[in-house]
Amino acid sequence: MIYLDNSATTRAFSSVAQVVSDSMQEQYYNISSPYSKALETEKALISATKIIALSLNADPKEIIFTSGGTESDNTAILSAPAGSEVIVSAVEHHAILSCARPLEKKGCKMIICPVTPLGTVDPAALKNLVNENTYLVSIMHVNNETGAINPIAELVRAVKEKNPKTLFHSDGVQAFMHVCTDVKKLGVDMYSVSAHKVHGPKGVGALFIKNKTPFTPFIYGGGQQNDLRSGTVNVPGICGFAKAIEEISSSNSFAQKLAKIKSAYTEKLLAIPDSKLICPNSAPNILSIAFLGVKASSLQNALEQEVIIGKGSACTSRSSKVSHVLEAMSLPLNVAEATVRISFGAFNTLEEVNDACESIEQKIAYLRKYKRK
Repeated sequence: MIYLDNSATTRAFSSVAQVVSDSMQEQYYNISSPYSKALETEKALISATKIIALSLNADPKEIIFTSGGTESDNTAILSAPAGSEVIVSAVEHHAILSCARPLEKKGCKMIICPVTPLGTVDPAALKNLVNENTYLVSIMHVNNETGAINPIAELVRAVKEKNPKTLFHSDGVQAFMHVCTDVKKLGVDMYSVSAHKVHGPKGVGALFIKNKTPFTPFIYGGGQQNDLRSGTVNVPGICGFAKAIEEISSSNSFAQKLAKIKSAYTEKLLAIPDSKLICPNSAPNILSIAFLGVKASSLQNALEQEVIIGKGSACTSRSSKVSHVLEAMSLPLNVAEATVRISFGAFNTLEEVNDACESIEQKIAYLRKYKRK
């Protein structure tokens, strides 16, 4: 079986699993405790934090750890004060869009910025929506369904030109370790990442919060992480996250390798009649493609024993509804219904391409044969 749904989750590196296991069995002490063994665990946490911060070109003090991308996104969005406005794009992950109701309950307003037919945000369109009451703008770096890359640095400049006090958050979960996520170059105030998308453990993520950024905690308790995110710190997960970053960083060609694999799949799959590329200039880890006349869910189910592919966001892929992302891009219904997501990770190889594409082509031919006229 060939796994091509790495945007949903990734298989952890063996070294990551070992680090997590060692941490849980040998360095299991609570870093809030006063004894020396706890200090050893704290040192491991500090070392891991430095690795994760360095991957974003951030200061370790600008990183707080969360349970994953959803919590990181929620934390950023729900920090908006009562009565303010928050602007997000129409193609954001549900971890962002689903914050509309809790924001409304505290008197905030969520404003939706439309996207271009390629699924990206136009800087001028975004700038027009910003006003003196705009507290926060949140635009994802790489879309989790199409792989569309937003020009974050350009969007930040446009927003700050209109209102320098407006904060800018970006969901970088699908961008991290695949495209440049240097937070200084991007100019963002907050940035979300998640471990399990980059061959790390599930249940751990991070939120970059730029120094001196006004911020209200989302979780209260014992005052851990400088009172910014209380709760016993997930040291095994964080150490595993750092190890995953080290593994990927040890090869300078990770993104280039994925780009080559994606290019090979793209060439072969576009040779299938009535296929359509959804987002030509997408991130190296995501290929969004439609096979007209075949519903994405049908193809996904037919392939399951041979090739695992995705259909929209993993969080909503069991839904029969057309993806809100493809809908926002104004794709015709027949195209949107036929769009699948093929996403790549460290364990994919060029040697798999022929077998995977042959299986996909065979299933498409079979399903088209029984298509209702």
